[in-house]
Amino acid sequence: MADKFLIIGNGFDLAHGLPTRYSDFLNFIKVMPQLRDKYKNDKNYIGKDMNPIEPPNKIDVSEEDIQNLYDYLKSILDRGEFSILMNDEYKNIFEENSFIKAFLNCFEIKKKCESWIDLESEIKLIIEVMLECFKLNGERRFDFLKNKYPTYIHESMGKYFASDSMDNDCFLNEYYIRSDINDSSRLWIELKKELDEVKKILALYLHLMTKNNKYKENINIIKSIIEYGMCVINFNYTSTIEKIYNDYKFKIQYIHGKLPEDIFCWEPEKNKADIILGMPDLNDKDLHTIYFKKFFQRIQYKTGIEYKKWFSEDRKYNIIFYGHSMDKNDGDIIKYVILNSKNEKTTIYYVNQEDYETKVINLIEILEKDTFEKMYYDGKIEFKTVN
Repeated sequence: MADKFLIIGNGFDLAHGLPTRYSDFLNFIKVMPQLRDKYKNDKNYIGKDMNPIEPPNKIDVSEEDIQNLYDYLKSILDRGEFSILMNDEYKNIFEENSFIKAFLNCFEIKKKCESWIDLESEIKLIIEVMLECFKLNGERRFDFLKNKYPTYIHESMGKYFASDSMDNDCFLNEYYIRSDINDSSRLWIELKKELDEVKKILALYLHLMTKNNKYKENINIIKSIIEYGMCVINFNYTSTIEKIYNDYKFKIQYIHGKLPEDIFCWEPEKNKADIILGMPDLNDKDLHTIYFKKFFQRIQYKTGIEYKKWFSEDRKYNIIFYGHSMDKNDGDIIKYVILNSKNEKTTIYYVNQEDYETKVINLIEILEKDTFEKMYYDGKIEFKTVN
């Protein structure tokens, strides 16, 4: 008899009531400078209730939403922790980080950014632009950027370009690149620093939203899935599954890294988050951008490949995906898990028809048409609704 093997993504946290949509994170970034200006010197701040309130169902930018967020923060943070959150370092990241500027500009244009894949796609797009500009520095007119990439990328990454390059040639700032000796090390070091800042803010946000340990529980479909001692690959940074279902003693791997227990125990300037956030490895010969590739970050932060050892054991698995987008950004792991399950069944949960169709398309791309079609019609891959 085959054992169950669970793979979870952000949909798992959403199902348990956490505001962990990409749009929630971006709105948090937008409102924090406003919240800081309004409440930084609140002399009536007491903080940290014995019975903290639940986090907002979603984060948004209205006055009422800002007030709700502030009320929630007051219930979970003591005055010292709140002072750290109001620190100038965080303010500067919120307002000056080039990646964050691009995320927010994209969000304003698309008005629909629910999936974390949207963030990873933006990182990939930014790095592609910077790499192409480095390779073609000054050789082509800015038109090639406008024709091939969204203009907000160039505008958001403005500090990396020469001051007169917005409407003319796409010259990179000489501080970051030495064309005469083909040296771009400063460029990639600064971009890595800015991406690390994004990770820091993301870890901060998720820490705040999970700090009160209040979750929706007794979700029947999840209770029907989980088993004592089962193997779990967690694509989330949060430990929601362990906090709610701790008695099940899972064998679990945090494939993208795990949030620290208490982000406020560090000095802000030394704070870092060893979590995986980047783009797929599309060109293994390009080492300029290696720090932005997820496969390298897994090695860098030692998140490991423990899950591969589980498949080397003489066990058969029924694979279950819950709350994962099945996007090709994680395609290497998805493909390995499905194809190494000793030919047992893979079950993929979906929310609605659009989600179902997207996951089918993603799997066709990951597994290739013939493999997917055979497994689907042989009953080795099935789709179930969460409703």
